[in-house]
Amino acid sequence: MILIIALFASPPSDKFLTISEIKIYLRNPSTSLLSYLRLSTHLANDFVLHHRFLTCRRTQWSEVIQFQQYIESSFFIASSRYRYDVEYSTVFSEFLQVRGTPASGKSTLAKLLGKHIRVQEPDVRVIWIDGWERDDVAKCRGWYSYLKKRKGWIPGGDTVFIFDEAQLSYKDGRLWNELFKGIHDYPDRRAIAFASDGSPSSSTDIQGTSIFVVPMARVSLLPTAPKDDLPAAGLLFTSAEFNELVLKQYPDSEYHFHRSFLDMVFKITEGHVGAMYSFLNIILVSDPYRELKHSGQRYTWELFQKTVSPVWFLRQFESPAAGVIRKGLPPDDDLRVPPVACVFSSVLRNGSVQNTDFTTEDNRNALHLCFSKGWLHSVHTDYIDNEIKYFFPSSLHRWYIEWKLCGILDTSFRADNILDFVIDVISKFSPGMLSTTRRVSAAGHVQRPPEAQYQDEFYRCCHTHYNGSLVTFLEFSTAKGRVDFYIPAKHWGVELLRDGDQLAQHSGRFSSQTGSYGTPLSLTDYIILDCRTTQPRVHHPNLQKLYHIVFDDGFSQVKILDNELKVVPRGEFKLLMASS
Repeated sequence: MILIIALFASPPSDKFLTISEIKIYLRNPSTSLLSYLRLSTHLANDFVLHHRFLTCRRTQWSEVIQFQQYIESSFFIASSRYRYDVEYSTVFSEFLQVRGTPASGKSTLAKLLGKHIRVQEPDVRVIWIDGWERDDVAKCRGWYSYLKKRKGWIPGGDTVFIFDEAQLSYKDGRLWNELFKGIHDYPDRRAIAFASDGSPSSSTDIQGTSIFVVPMARVSLLPTAPKDDLPAAGLLFTSAEFNELVLKQYPDSEYHFHRSFLDMVFKITEGHVGAMYSFLNIILVSDPYRELKHSGQRYTWELFQKTVSPVWFLRQFESPAAGVIRKGLPPDDDLRVPPVACVFSSVLRNGSVQNTDFTTEDNRNALHLCFSKGWLHSVHTDYIDNEIKYFFPSSLHRWYIEWKLCGILDTSFRADNILDFVIDVISKFSPGMLSTTRRVSAAGHVQRPPEAQYQDEFYRCCHTHYNGSLVTFLEFSTAKGRVDFYIPAKHWGVELLRDGDQLAQHSGRFSSQTGSYGTPLSLTDYIILDCRTTQPRVHHPNLQKLYHIVFDDGFSQVKILDNELKVVPRGEFKLLMASS
């Protein structure tokens, strides 16, 4: 029996389980996790520290130990101290799997875990295994002798094995079958495997060996809630955790970030800690920020939009300034491989993919490659049909891939008029896609209809029929749900609105003098599309680039009107239910 401590960022509480409450929990067969740790943590410079699950000491089920301890660690800011409030009880698991993409905080969590166990259980041997040297393991004639000779393991003594980069061990069937699968037979052994990939389901096939890991012993990027009403746990930061990170790592006394900018950083990175650090560090070395910090003003999101070129920003992710996130981004040579590009294009169009979406072996192998490299993450969405969906770790990852593919793929097309281009794209819209929600965000979140559906469908159809010829601006993740599109081959800008929302403001965005996009982007033409299901009544003579896209209630028929409410040539047609 092993104690598993789930870490959460909620404020410490003075309420602890009583013996009676624990007995009630133990009698409940649905209880999956009986102990939890409330932790207020912070991240240190040069390290990506996160906090979700720790394994701690064995104890009798009836024993409840409360302790408060301050920890000084090289992982934390010098002299920083943190308070742990812990409640102990037992769960039936000796093996824990933490699965996340590169730069999501696994290695630092593993190091923090090792330190925590050494402090709390000085008699327990903590053995750190970084990767899995198969050649050396073979020389030692297997994992048992390898851990003894190379790692100093003494069989029979209480030991916790911490495997970092555990995905490198997936080809060692004996390790998984004998150590991990059989670990419940040895009360002196516990193990935690930190891996960048692996099956999102409870059953993992390792070299023909079926390894079953109960759901409460698995941690992934996305938060999952156990059955005993405990808070959800995942590697992605919550908003509160991100705010705490900023408070400790980027204090107002030394840094000059405005709340509007920080809120957008969190929204775009979706809590991916490596992406958050990279985003902020790139801005810190930018000229606009350096100039601003001497003025005493704050770096706002509006200033970012006005002064930072998307091209410059994305190129920084190939430079040392990007830091740890570079480990989770595919090299150009891989993006040039047609099946890999096909997989990424499909994820861009649909938000997520599954294995059955691809009919060729090359494309299915490419999907496996993207997942095994940590370029995509996965979740188990249907336990009956064993459905697994793959998606980008964050919107920032998605945006980077989108821009890279646009420069690699042949995105040229014959369209000399932006209105004709828009009509061609809209004619491919699917009524079914417009009237239903679907998963489109990097972390698998469902966007709100109907305005998001217009944006998603325009993107999908343009990507499908024009070979990924457009990219999104950063505002695709704003709280108001607006999305901007850019056609690099033509230097065109497209904005989709709903029901005339702030038309004048959005028209100004494309002005080279006052618009948000005037400085970063070179535009030869632009268009504003006001999508709606009601007939517009107001003329806008000053908005020459405005067009109203009017759908009927069933999204089966479209009428395109100009700013004077006149139907444009080719601007009235029916949509096919089978459009794709």
